[in-house]
Amino acid sequence: MVLAAIDQRLGSRYLWGATGPNRFDCSGFVWATYHSIGIDFERGSARTLWARFEAPPADEQFTFGTLVFFSGKTHVGIVADEKGFYHASRHHGVVYAPFNDTG
Repeated sequence: MVLAAIDQRLGSRYLWGATGPNRFDCSGFVWATYHSIGIDFERGSARTLWARFEAPPADEQFTFGTLVFFSGKTHVGIVADEKGFYHASRHHGVVYAPFNDTG
């Protein structure tokens, strides 16, 4: 269900503060993806989400669906696998990106 929700948002444009349906910022993308499949939590910034959720154990950090944080906890995405993640990029909209490219 999470992958289907991500697929529906891939290619959407970036807009700061947006939660969809056609534009998202990074935390809006994460919130809208999980909200659409019935996992509800209060919408907040990447830093707020970092503080709200417990970090995964080391052996689960690359598990599909885990939240991943970058740029001093100002950017959040959803882990795809050990190679990359999905996120709302300011320059490219909602995309898959390898972990070595957070643009």
